[in-house]
Amino acid sequence: MYRFFGGFVVLAGMFFGLMALVGWSLGDTGAAIVVGVIAFGIIGFGGHLMNKGQQKKLQASFEEIEDGLYACLVGPQELIVRAGPQFYEDYEERPGQKQTAESRRELKHCNVVCQDVATETDALAVRTALWNTPIPCWNCGEEADYDERKCDHCGKRLWQKPLKVHLERVTAASP
Repeated sequence: MYRFFGGFVVLAGMFFGLMALVGWSLGDTGAAIVVGVIAFGIIGFGGHLMNKGQQKKLQASFEEIEDGLYACLVGPQELIVRAGPQFYEDYEERPGQKQTAESRRELKHCNVVCQDVATETDALAVRTALWNTPIPCWNCGEEADYDERKCDHCGKRLWQKPLKVHLERVTAASP
């Protein structure tokens, strides 16, 4: 809904911008400047509405994988993983435990680029999201499992392009 009305507001702002150009070309520079400033404000507000609609759409697309763990595929090679306090309570053995060799090897196999992984529990959150989220092939876009080497549809080697993963640690106070 926000994106729909935001589009209309941006169109109205563009109409005001066109009126400012017409006023400028007719020699009424004072009115053209005022209408131009109003046009920029209206376009900015419309962009804000469209961005808010995009954020709401993104929030609705998160899928729950486990208690406190959510994942959302944003683009063909971009994944957002949200790990809440419930997930960390269930899996945290020792606070601050470094990643195991198995976790590093598995994330390297899938060509995962994630700067946010600091502990083994963080790595487990990303790995669990990879196990349960169908990631598309970088070449043809068909779904591929994380443990496959080649795509079943196009035959290309998987995980050629890096998979960007953003790990968000959600606190109890976060929405």
